[in-house]
Amino acid sequence: MNQEFTDKLIKTYPLLYNNFYYFETEDGWNNLIELASSLIETELKKLSEEERENIHALQIKEKFGGLRMYLGNDTPFIRGVISMTELTSMSTCEYCGNKGKCSGKGWIKTLCDSCSI
Repeated sequence: MNQEFTDKLIKTYPLLYNNFYYFETEDGWNNLIELASSLIETELKKLSEEERENIHALQIKEKFGGLRMYLGNDTPFIRGVISMTELTSMSTCEYCGNKGKCSGKGWIKTLCDSCSI
């Protein structure tokens, strides 16, 4: 993920990205990460300070061809957002964001036809 987008996420969603500064994903998933971040940040704002304790991003990366979002804690709503985001990533090209498919024999990637060449 490019540094400009990383900086934007950290600035726009300070509750979620408190003390977080590194993403291990390609830019094709930026829209998915942005939407999930927005939904999670909105949920965090509804919680008391005590309730949102430890609910912050720990790691966001690609694993087995899909996006993975790891948080220190969560709520049922946040778990649902993460599950939907991870599922959607399995059909979204990691590089360009177009419709993709998960494939590979060693290192599994989700790519569109154009990016898989």
